[in-house]
Amino acid sequence: MVKADKKINSILPNLIINIKDINIGMILVSTYILIEIGSFRVFSIVDQLQLPYLVSVLTFVYAIYLVLRGKFDFKSPLNKMLLVFCIYIIVYAQIDMINTFYREGMSKLFIQYIANYIIIVSSVKKPQQLIFMVDVFLFSVLHSSYHSIYQGGRIWSTLWLKGENNVGLLCAYAIPYAYFLYINYRDSVKKYFYLICMFASVTGVIVANSRGGFVATAVIGFFCWLFVVKKIRVLFLLLAVSLLVAQFAPDSFFTELKSLEQGTEEGTADERVYSWGIAIKMFIDHPVLGVGPFNYSEYLYQYDNEAEGRFGGVGRVAHSTQFQWLAECGIVGLYILIYFQLQLYRNWKIIYHLKIPDETNRLKDAVFLKTMTHANLITQIGFWVAAMFISIIHYPFYWLLPAFSEVWKNIYIDYVNEKSEAQSDGSRLKVPNRPTLKNRPDY
Repeated sequence: MVKADKKINSILPNLIINIKDINIGMILVSTYILIEIGSFRVFSIVDQLQLPYLVSVLTFVYAIYLVLRGKFDFKSPLNKMLLVFCIYIIVYAQIDMINTFYREGMSKLFIQYIANYIIIVSSVKKPQQLIFMVDVFLFSVLHSSYHSIYQGGRIWSTLWLKGENNVGLLCAYAIPYAYFLYINYRDSVKKYFYLICMFASVTGVIVANSRGGFVATAVIGFFCWLFVVKKIRVLFLLLAVSLLVAQFAPDSFFTELKSLEQGTEEGTADERVYSWGIAIKMFIDHPVLGVGPFNYSEYLYQYDNEAEGRFGGVGRVAHSTQFQWLAECGIVGLYILIYFQLQLYRNWKIIYHLKIPDETNRLKDAVFLKTMTHANLITQIGFWVAAMFISIIHYPFYWLLPAFSEVWKNIYIDYVNEKSEAQSDGSRLKVPNRPTLKNRPDY
């Protein structure tokens, strides 16, 4: 295992992106991230200029342009599965989604996610470019954390961060990227930036009083600790963070944590278990295709006539991404979801097992890229653990992660293959049981 805090005699972490490396695609997706994840809608001029609409149209047009130019690799397993996943939701929603208003909105949303993904994997080819995109994501979370702290854990002027769970989860998902970049970077300015991002993310989770955010943070913290060599030092860091939480967290935060131990005795926990049971009943009655995307709330009243009085009317969810997906998309949807996740794990596994010849000093830069793939894996694990208690499959911050995973894999393999030509026999490194990168049909 390549450990995250191994000393790297590398120039890569010190590189600052050249302005010439910033292309149109990166600008478009970065603007989208700042608006939707970075809460830049708090500035009235964003909506006055209709920037969200303009960015959506431009990303869609530019994604089509990249596809027509042959820049998007349709042979990549993850690329294919992401398209299958999103198109499945779009088509199935058009056929079977009951609420016509949400039908149009969800279809547009997943078209946007496809466009963003195509642009990222087609436009980001260099390590500096991907680090720049991650920095934009981290800055967006930093900005959202700042506003959520001053608005009691929510950001009321945004579309996606009005709920404390969403704020808590978004802050938690930024931690692995900030953490691994912090321990690898040598530039002091960037190190301070990543340190501030980690502090703001933890603070955002605390202020949001979100059990989902706390669970995700705990899981993410454990796996970050697992992938470092100097575990005692990191353990002291985690202890310091725990003391900080104990000293400054509000009483309501500890009340929320105590409810994790109360099972069904606590109101919202009881509601979750009840909602999961309804989802299972829906799946039993509609095992193959489910009741249709985002139709859980529409079918809820067929299984409980008192649901409206019990939970407050239309718009109820299953309080679990996995249970709701099973109820709404059935066995077919479950197969697509699992296979999609397997491709993400496969990307991590390829990088994890691809050997680096130690005798080639120039390949030490690749160690940095190898350790960073852990951030992709850890964030995925944190997301799906927290998703057991929240329905968030359609939220935008998740749909950046597959693109980061695919680009990081491609950059790493390209980098290792390029540098391995320095070996005496001039051969190129190969992915186990896979063709070389230049001639690969599967990547």
